[in-house]
Amino acid sequence: MAYKEEARKVSLRINYENGLDDKGEMRTRYKTIKDVRADLSADVLGQTAKMIAGFMKDKLVSTSKIVEYDLVDGEQL
Repeated sequence: MAYKEEARKVSLRINYENGLDDKGEMRTRYKTIKDVRADLSADVLGQTAKMIAGFMKDKLVSTSKIVEYDLVDGEQL
């Protein structure tokens, strides 16, 4: 029985600075953009995150591509 992965849902998460906590350490928050095309390259996603962060007052910390997969039984196809 062979299973294969099929991308079901792709999201882009943009993590950004959001001030300091009570101890003076940086707090981070994130925005998630859902239903991103699964075939977009890392370069395109990274540049998109930079452009979006350019409209925000807070500094970009990191970017993540989040992919959820369905496991499909290959024998049933």
